[in-house]
Amino acid sequence: MINEQVNAILNGLEQGLVTPEEVEALNKAITAGYGGAGKPTDLTYGGVLQAESLEATLKSVTFDMQNLKMWPAISVDKAENLFEQYNRLIGYGSDSAPYIGEGGAPHEEDSTYIRDGQRIVFFGTRRKVSHQMTLVRTTVGDIVAQQAKEGTMHILKNVERELYWGHGHFTNVATGAQSGNIGDLPTNSIAMNGLLQQLKKGDFDEQQRSTDFEGFGEFRSIGRDLDGDVIAQDDIE
Repeated sequence: MINEQVNAILNGLEQGLVTPEEVEALNKAITAGYGGAGKPTDLTYGGVLQAESLEATLKSVTFDMQNLKMWPAISVDKAENLFEQYNRLIGYGSDSAPYIGEGGAPHEEDSTYIRDGQRIVFFGTRRKVSHQMTLVRTTVGDIVAQQAKEGTMHILKNVERELYWGHGHFTNVATGAQSGNIGDLPTNSIAMNGLLQQLKKGDFDEQQRSTDFEGFGEFRSIGRDLDGDVIAQDDIE
C-alpha cells in the first residue's frame, strides 16, 4: 500500500501534478516517527519497520537493602510461643543512703526484676504469576524468582516501618493522650508493638522505668533541651 502511494506521488512529480497534500503524504511515508510511544497497531509508514527497543536492565527507583536500618540492627530470636515473655532488670537496689559508719554494715539491697511479654505477629504478601507469563521471555529472567524477591522487599519495608511505628499513635478515648498504654489499644488488633509505643509506655508505666534514674524531679527523663526542659519525643522525631 505504501509503495503504491510513493509510486503515484513520484509519477506526479514528473508530470508536475503533485498537490501539497500528496507531498505531505510522501513525507509521512518515509519518516520513521516515534511509533513506540503508542500502541503497536497504531504504527504507520516507516514506523512499522522499526524494531522496538527496550532497555534490558530493570531500573529500580525505590528502596533497597541498604536503606533498611532497624531490621538489620535488631537481633532475631526464634519464638516458641505466640506470646513471648522476657525478664527486665529495672533497678539494682533501693535509693536509701549508700553511706556506712565506722564498724557498720551496709543495708541489704535487692535488685528489681519484672516480667513482660509481646504477642507474636505475622507479616505476609501474596504474589501471583500466571502460567502463561512463565512461558514468555521477560527482561527480568525468571519472573517467579523476581516476584519472590520483590515480595520479600515489600515485607521488609513493612517490618522496618512497624518496628518503630507499630501501635505508636493510639490515643486514650477519655483524655486523648498517647501514652502507649496497652489498655488504649484495640483488643482485636493484630499489629505489633513498635519501639515508639514501648517508649511511650515506659514514660507512664512504673514497671517499665528504671528506678536507678530517680532524682530528676517530676520527670524521669534525663533528655533535656538547652532551656533545661524535658525533650518531647514528638520534637525528636
